[in-house]
Amino acid sequence: MRRILVPLDGSPLARWALPWALSLRAALRGEIELVGVHSPLDIDLGPSVEATWDDDVRKAERATLEAEVERIAEAGHPRPDEVLLEGTPGPAIVARASEMGSDLIVLATHGRGGLSRAWLGSVASFVSRHARAPILVVHPVDDGTEPDLRDLPLIDTVLLPLDGSPFSEAATGYASEIAQAFKAGVVLMRAVPIPLIVGSPYLPHAAQTFADEREQRLGAANGYLRQCAARVKVDGPVRTLVVETEPAHAIPAAASEEGADMIVMATHGRGALMRAIVGSVADKVVRTSPVPVLLVRPGKKEAESAGWEAE
Repeated sequence: MRRILVPLDGSPLARWALPWALSLRAALRGEIELVGVHSPLDIDLGPSVEATWDDDVRKAERATLEAEVERIAEAGHPRPDEVLLEGTPGPAIVARASEMGSDLIVLATHGRGGLSRAWLGSVASFVSRHARAPILVVHPVDDGTEPDLRDLPLIDTVLLPLDGSPFSEAATGYASEIAQAFKAGVVLMRAVPIPLIVGSPYLPHAAQTFADEREQRLGAANGYLRQCAARVKVDGPVRTLVVETEPAHAIPAAASEEGADMIVMATHGRGALMRAIVGSVADKVVRTSPVPVLLVRPGKKEAESAGWEAE
């Protein structure tokens, strides 16, 4: 993951992606491209006025990107490339990442949903559903402060949620690469839903059935994680964790309890309608995670093995 793309919209919130992008660039010995997007003005003031105003906005956006490059250089980091694209932000960013062969997209989002979603949220949602490159989603600190580009975040522990499928295991390589770059440890986790009890739990046979099924599920989950852990080659410690609850709740909770600095997980990238109907573990994790989440889009083989079509 050497080619890192960072979308910026000129807002203070978007800048919170920069410390993570710079930290990853240094650890992975990569390079960064800052990307802004100029969208045509949706107003009706007459051709001449619109052209002048549009040109002024474009110049201001380009100046904002150039100023960001200067801030990064002043903080002691290599000067990144920068480009101002034309078009709609989400599609323009996805197209640029594809054109440049970006290995990673790092962006900030407040993670709000529905009608309250603004530029950052809607763009992050679009990019996460359409970009082929992995996407690191960072929640900004919305208290009026600016990120310190001289004090970069480090990664000591990576949390890797798995569900038993090759689809989820497609994120293993990325988790290992990041952990190895930072000399960090990896925690492989699996969430095991509590089995449904048929009949009264107070009847001896029902209680025994519940206990047997629970033991079987936990044993299988622990065995599966041990097999996966054997394939993780990093210098840091590798641990396994099985929890009994739904994945969407278990993953952010485990990140907090295990002191993880990043979650790395696979996402099927389903569209907004399907996500609204059946929900998405990755979507829920991104919205509630206490740490950045790296979303990996598995290839066709892994997607088909999980019963989904690769997009």
